[in-house]
Amino acid sequence: MLRKRIMKKVYMRWFLFRKLPQVLGEVGIITFLVIFAQSRVSFASVLKNAYSAGISDPLGIINFSFSALSHTTPSVKMLSALLMVLSIMIIRDIQATRKYNPLSIQ
Repeated sequence: MLRKRIMKKVYMRWFLFRKLPQVLGEVGIITFLVIFAQSRVSFASVLKNAYSAGISDPLGIINFSFSALSHTTPSVKMLSALLMVLSIMIIRDIQATRKYNPLSIQ
């Protein structure tokens, strides 16, 4: 019981001082990039078209993504690549946090 309480405090301290600022920074960068890109990309139209492509054929979303990216400007391609890299980094951080959580059920 005492060990669990101590480990919970250690884990929370590690999370608050190591991982939380990193994840918040990544989310902040993604938010800034999306706000910046609103003048170049109509996100509502892209999401609507992606949804309809995904509903009709689950693999159609892959074809839609490649087609949409091939018909954009280089700046939008770079923005998309940056958003994907940051999203992967956030997913990696969340998985690492779950992996080292001493209180998680294994």
